[in-house]
Amino acid sequence: MIISNSAPNAGAQAEGQDPQLKKGLHLVNRENDQVVNEPQENPELETPEAAPNAGDAKVVDEHQADSEPTAQEAAEPVDGDADMKDEEEKHSSSSEDEDADSATTTEKKGVKKSKAKDAKKYKPEYSKEHLEFLNKVTDISKAEIQRVMDDEKIPTFQYGKGLNCVIDLSAAMKNGIEILTPVVNRNHGKDQITTGDSVRTWGAQQLLLVITREMALAANIQVSRFSNNPSKDQIGDNALVAINGNGRLNYVYGLKEDERPQLYATFIEPDALGIYNPAKAMEVINTDRSMWKTQDLVQKRILDEGEKSHQGWCFVNELVKKGYMYQAACQTATLNTDRINKRDVNTGSPTNIFTYFNSAQKIHEAMVKKFGEDDDKTLKTKEFSKEISELWKKLLKHKGEQWATEQFVEFIQNFREDKKNEILNAKNQKNGPSKDDTRKTILNEQFNQFLGKKSIEI
Repeated sequence: MIISNSAPNAGAQAEGQDPQLKKGLHLVNRENDQVVNEPQENPELETPEAAPNAGDAKVVDEHQADSEPTAQEAAEPVDGDADMKDEEEKHSSSSEDEDADSATTTEKKGVKKSKAKDAKKYKPEYSKEHLEFLNKVTDISKAEIQRVMDDEKIPTFQYGKGLNCVIDLSAAMKNGIEILTPVVNRNHGKDQITTGDSVRTWGAQQLLLVITREMALAANIQVSRFSNNPSKDQIGDNALVAINGNGRLNYVYGLKEDERPQLYATFIEPDALGIYNPAKAMEVINTDRSMWKTQDLVQKRILDEGEKSHQGWCFVNELVKKGYMYQAACQTATLNTDRINKRDVNTGSPTNIFTYFNSAQKIHEAMVKKFGEDDDKTLKTKEFSKEISELWKKLLKHKGEQWATEQFVEFIQNFREDKKNEILNAKNQKNGPSKDDTRKTILNEQFNQFLGKKSIEI
């Protein structure tokens, strides 16, 4: 759809302007709206191969090569750029020639023309409980979209037969309307800069998708300000939430107001049943557009399950956001010695995955108090967290979970200060042990001394 305030009859229309056409609109083209060099979007709640009815998405279950996250790793996806490019190229080849051939040869070769499926087959299936929940979300969504269309601070133009509109985000931001982001664990890193630079150079050729803050809260989607948004004021009820384009918006918030490129958005559409399902919309958008890592699927599960989501998933998600490597976050939250794979993230029983969750929380609390986790990365590495789990499991096999946890917490609390500093200051030796090996050696030495003092034989 093209919307322009420079149409031939613009002058005549200005005097008797349609009340739903608000000022501030410029040329918007919704066809072929791919931004040059734009990364495939998420969120820091930006899915997935195994998601039901989610298309042919590629999910990357990556294994980080390095045991300790660098500053760059904490700010950008771990997936290899080359792998992502290869995968994108496979899906980006044009099918125009194939379409032309099929149009001229179908009847000649006697190939049967494909028939569209019955419309009923495209309707989503919801449980009775979920449908009741989504009906409430839908009622709120309809009211919210209408409210935005009536808000003079948010220039909009209604289009189509349904309840939707094009939103002039740039004008809305100038008028004090905040754009928020879902609370997610994905980070765009360098891709965010690449995208932002492209938008500033070539213009935003793609509409963003948004919902309102109230729609997000109704759908149990937690939201927050963008990291580049300096505002400290209370978030207003009239705020909008970006479902895609979060990298672009965070980039834009880092610019001076007069340097920001023009941005437009539209609301998400209802499904085939007329239901507004923001969480599913965000999943489908990101499934079709990007390769999600397993850690991103954790946030998807939290979105899907809402308040019923196990606290273990939230714990893993919070650790990742703090800079923990995904495997380290999993080992910390489960006291197992490996990551939670994508199948278990998608469909696994949290009872089986987080069997020792209470013990994991107690041990992690003791570890943070002793070693810290802000600037230091020791706890955030997969090797150190793996060693912690292995030592605890030795106690577990000896005398059960409660006793094992009590003993291990005591071991950490009484860890020698000088040895703690040796662990924190460990460095890779050119012709000697790695810092991971040094840390494990010190940890095991202190653990064995602790067992000896307690007369514990394992």
